[in-house]
Amino acid sequence: MKLGALPRTVALGLGLVCSLRGAELPAPILAWDFEKTGRVRATMELGGKAGPMAPILLSGRSRPKVLAGLGVGYSRCIDFRPPAAPALYRSDAIAQVLDGARQVTVCFWLRGVKRPAPEGREFLLSSPPLTIFLHEKTKGYPALDLRGDVGKGVLWATRHSEAISADRWSFYAFTYDADVAEDNCLSYSGSDASSVRLTWTASGSWGGLAPMKDGTLVLGAGDARGEGALSGLGDGIRVYADILSGTQLEALRLKQLGPEW
Repeated sequence: MKLGALPRTVALGLGLVCSLRGAELPAPILAWDFEKTGRVRATMELGGKAGPMAPILLSGRSRPKVLAGLGVGYSRCIDFRPPAAPALYRSDAIAQVLDGARQVTVCFWLRGVKRPAPEGREFLLSSPPLTIFLHEKTKGYPALDLRGDVGKGVLWATRHSEAISADRWSFYAFTYDADVAEDNCLSYSGSDASSVRLTWTASGSWGGLAPMKDGTLVLGAGDARGEGALSGLGDGIRVYADILSGTQLEALRLKQLGPEW
């Protein structure tokens, strides 16, 4: 059926969705793709070329499960709930794409994460310059710990964001621009049922991302030993060396949900 045959409001709405799905997005410098391999493989963009990287798994620990059909848009997702081991990646290539980055967007989906106990912490991603975590003070919302070469700070998802739920996927994004003095720290949120919206704005002057000593990054825990394991599901984890706008983030949300959502 042509758009012109639909009521005007419906046609305009479908046209907006189509234009958002087709919005141009930069390539991420780090991404995790569970669809092609069914394993916890990271994809890194280096010089415009994407290359896979398998995680280092600790001996004696279970491999994190990749669940088919339970991810965003019925895709695959990663399950880090204990007794699964965290997925550790160590490569100079990780340091190469993260060190000194002055514009950063980090986005991801979460589902079913329990509210951590007092003084407890849970982690989706942990690295020297960027750490996505939850703890009692975040009241069930994620936060991004960012460490620059001249300081450090935390970007927050607030009570105006989508709360993490066992019944739906919640989408979060944080952006930091070291070359802008004011309102350069932004937080966005949406879900598989609601569009992306800006939920928090602040200012921070921490310089470019702090250098990594050995290019180590961990998914699903706070460190390689598995401390602070994640009690839920994660999907669509992306790191960009660009500032994605709210429109681009909404386009990414729709793209990850897929055309049939």
